[in-house]
Amino acid sequence: MKIEIDLRVILLMIVFLFTSQIDIYVIFIFFVFLHELAHILVGLALGFKVSSISMNIFGFSAQLYAYKSKKSFIRIITYLAGPIFNLICAIVFYFSKLENEFALKLIYTNLLLFVFNLFPILPLDGGKILKEVLKNFIGNKNASVVMNAVTKVFLIMISAIYSVAILKIKNFAILFLIIYLWYLYSIEEKKLSTLKRVYEIIEKS
Repeated sequence: MKIEIDLRVILLMIVFLFTSQIDIYVIFIFFVFLHELAHILVGLALGFKVSSISMNIFGFSAQLYAYKSKKSFIRIITYLAGPIFNLICAIVFYFSKLENEFALKLIYTNLLLFVFNLFPILPLDGGKILKEVLKNFIGNKNASVVMNAVTKVFLIMISAIYSVAILKIKNFAILFLIIYLWYLYSIEEKKLSTLKRVYEIIEKS
């Protein structure tokens, strides 16, 4: 199993320290870790193996694989494990009747992770789930093309909404998250280009 740590995490923590939002960032990182742990535990229970775990500026990311091909619904259950965990956390903290600012941050962070991860954006859980569904109807290649377009549209919408609301929200964590999602989108775009070339080679042979 491969373990990677992005040292830019320290730099980002310094940024949030100077913007007096270090507590939000630490809470965010902690629940992203638990989010990924939920994916790992459910994935292991369903027969997946962990190939790598990486820590980046937005928390943790785990890559799972299977020796044998898994059915779509098995993969979808694994993808849903993280968001469902965050939703459960938000509900528990809401009904805990803790009426202080820290409790509100816990609820807000988990709701943010729940909603954000279910957006149909690759490589978020929502994007992976939608792609699995599409693959059953239009095949892997076409599903990849559609999801690339859907991802771009949603990123443009999210970026536009946050640009308008940034003065009211004043949460720089969301800004960095959007920038990071655009970075991930560029990686997915390169993967799509490679996939198209592979299919072209197969069709010509």
